[in-house]
Amino acid sequence: MEELTRLIDEISLRMRLLKAAEEANTPLDDLTDREVLILELLNERGKLSVSEITAAFSKVAASTISVTITKLWRGKGLVEKAIDPGNQRVTTVALSAKGEEAVAAIKRGRAERYRTLIRALAMESKDHDLLKSLISRAIEHFDQQLGLAR
Repeated sequence: MEELTRLIDEISLRMRLLKAAEEANTPLDDLTDREVLILELLNERGKLSVSEITAAFSKVAASTISVTITKLWRGKGLVEKAIDPGNQRVTTVALSAKGEEAVAAIKRGRAERYRTLIRALAMESKDHDLLKSLISRAIEHFDQQLGLAR
């Protein structure tokens, strides 16, 4: 298990270094990990209340999430905020057109990095099937752990 953990750490570092190199001097270079996660959450789930976004970050203070959303809204124009007409106490957040473009660029870059990884592994078809099965199992586990299971 220790060897596997070490290898995962090593590949993770290299993937993050590749990401940093590819995003250097682009608009994506200016986004924090938390900002990217919020954008991807909105992309996956659509318009959410600030409370729903905060719930997805259970160990992060609500004020930190609120400040991050404000930066994405005012400072970067990547999200839009609105008061819920059905409940004036609720603020909803959605991706702006610029935010949708940013998420698309993030996903394109990530897909290319994973294609590079898959090519480097030189896997056969049966290996692809096994990897898909293992990753699907891991996704289910993390969805349950994070309260994201649907």
